[in-house]
Amino acid sequence: MSEEGAGWGGVVSMGSWWLLYRGVYGPTRRHAHHAVQIISSNASVTVRHGAGDEIAASTVVVPSDLAHEISSSGFATMVFVDADSTAGRQLGARCEGSPISLDLPVPSGSKRSEAIVSGVLALVDDAPNPAPGGAAVVSSGVAAALAELADAPGAGSVVEFAARSGLSPSRFSQRFAREVGIPMRRYRRWVRMLHAIEALSTGASLTTAAHEAGFTDSAHLTHTFRDHFGMAPSDLLASSRFEPPS
Repeated sequence: MSEEGAGWGGVVSMGSWWLLYRGVYGPTRRHAHHAVQIISSNASVTVRHGAGDEIAASTVVVPSDLAHEISSSGFATMVFVDADSTAGRQLGARCEGSPISLDLPVPSGSKRSEAIVSGVLALVDDAPNPAPGGAAVVSSGVAAALAELADAPGAGSVVEFAARSGLSPSRFSQRFAREVGIPMRRYRRWVRMLHAIEALSTGASLTTAAHEAGFTDSAHLTHTFRDHFGMAPSDLLASSRFEPPS
């Protein structure tokens, strides 16, 4: 991964408001991304930020748009949470502009890679977001929109989805954001990135993946992905295996 240095490799999966990476990680260059990042390891994780400030803990949360670098290495579970999702806003509020450490106890007999996700969600238990792989409880109109957008992220409009649900566009938008945990516009962008990663994982070129996912071109895809995660999509998959959402 050119953005995050050598020595990375693991499993990547995505959902409507999160990207999960489980695997080996190493030191990074200073960078910033729009997602809130949670890094958890059995060993200490060290993150540097600001003018020489440093935090070291087994689990560190880095707020969105903060220039930082990881100076440790090892095996970790990382969750990137969209900053505009309900969970992202709540995590960002806890950080107050600086990285924070968290204590995420791992229940006996469970894997940390699984426990971290439920542990992070426990921190934002007021959010309606489901855990990766889980099922959200949504109304029929929103469920229909999610199903259509999952296959074709450019399909439909808020006006069209609202009309099918018998709601005004503003009411439907509010319901979508409340039930899914992220505004529809952001959800479309996440689904487009998911489609692009799936295409890249099967050997498609960056240009082909971008067009299939609805991006203007490969530069548009790369810019959007880098803005969210601090790396290009091709970098992410160079040494990792993509795991489609269940």
